[in-house]
This record gives sequence, C-alpha cells and structure tokens, in this order.
Amino acid sequence: MKIICSRCGKPRNRQAKCPHCGYINEWRYPRTEIAAENEKLYRTAAWKRIRKLQLFEHPFCALCGDRATVVHHVEPHNGNWILFTQRDNLQSLCNSCHSRLHSTESEEKEHGQ
Repeated sequence: MKIICSRCGKPRNRQAKCPHCGYINEWRYPRTEIAAENEKLYRTAAWKRIRKLQLFEHPFCALCGDRATVVHHVEPHNGNWILFTQRDNLQSLCNSCHSRLHSTESEEKEHGQ
C-alpha cells in the first residue's frame, strides 16, 4: 500500500523508508522506550481536540504562511503532560517547515550546540 511521505510529499510504501529522501516515520519506529511513551500522548482524545483547535485558530504556518498541517511544541515536552497540552507552547506549521525545524534541532544535538 502506498502512502505519502510526511517529509518530502512523494509516494512511498507504508512499511519502508522513503526511497526519495530516506525518511523513516519515527512514530512507527520509535528510537527509545521514552519516545514510545511520548507517542502515546499523541493518541489521546485530549490531544486530538487541542490539535484540532490549534489548527482551526491558527490555520497558517507560523514560519512561511502556507496552510498548516502540523502542531509543533515550541519547547519539547519530554512526556510532561502539562507542557504537552499548554496552548502557548504550540505552534502551527506546514509539514516542510516542521521537518526542517526538527532536522536543524537534530543536527544541533549531534554537534553539541
């Protein structure tokens, strides 16, 4: 079954990494036990309501102005429910800006910045 890659937007197989950009959906393949626990938060009814409200109230990407499809946590919540659901910690982003933001954060962590 083909799906659209959430990073580059091109079609790819559901269970495989994207042949175009090499992205592996981390939600399906959590790197750590902590990441797996954090992912449970995204499946709660409360988060689904908060996400829907955020995208309704802020339908455009805060960085580029395109249609927003992702709700980003400005300060990483690290499993903290209060920080996870805090509305002033949320930012509406398009998929491209969100991916770019997280790839920059990952590079900074790797280089100790």
